[in-house]
Amino acid sequence: MDWTLAAAGQPAAEVCFCRLNVALVLGLDAGDLVLEAYEAQIGAPLTDRGWWDLVAAARVEPDLHSWTQSANYFGPPDVTVQDVADRFERFLRGALAST
Repeated sequence: MDWTLAAAGQPAAEVCFCRLNVALVLGLDAGDLVLEAYEAQIGAPLTDRGWWDLVAAARVEPDLHSWTQSANYFGPPDVTVQDVADRFERFLRGALAST
């Protein structure tokens, strides 16, 4: 089952969580495209993006080791644990720099 924790909430939290998911699977540039598409749709920059990226990272970090399996299922089959860890680290550094 998917979406076991679905709820109405802060759109920025969901955008940044989706952005991080895509970044872990396909790379940070692909995650940035999610953000760019959302901002184009709303016609404005996402407010407090660094904060919401940190919220997304906090949701992912406890299960980071399992993301490689998801990345290989949804994306390129050769994504390694190190790839995911490196992408997460770069995403986190970018979030911290944006706060």
